[in-house]
Amino acid sequence: MDINKSIEQLENHAWEERENYYSVTLKNCHDFRKIPLKDLTIKQAVTLLQNDIGSEHLMPVVMERMHADLYEEDPEDGSTFLEHIDGFKNEMFQRSSDLWKPMMALLRTRREEVEQYIGWKRYEDLIHKMMGR
Repeated sequence: MDINKSIEQLENHAWEERENYYSVTLKNCHDFRKIPLKDLTIKQAVTLLQNDIGSEHLMPVVMERMHADLYEEDPEDGSTFLEHIDGFKNEMFQRSSDLWKPMMALLRTRREEVEQYIGWKRYEDLIHKMMGR
């Protein structure tokens, strides 16, 4: 996958430009789809994943970044992928074991770190949510 391309380019589908949007989130997702994958901030990537937009392209990049630095922080607000992971749409994991398996492997192999960061209860809830696929 070419991380120099945007979701819009990878999907070869441009969303219609609008003067007005129904919500700020929709406007943001529209704009974020145009940013090359390598340039998306954590906050931008999380917004797209929470709305299951471009997940098949974006999730492998997120996984790579999480493997490199589990605690990578967004420069704008200090948030991490790890603190938002339970907000990702479960449907994207249900559609593809290529997304589900690596995430489960990461969560299980780095369990202690993840539990320390998000807490054991939230970790257990996340695992149960993902296992309910």
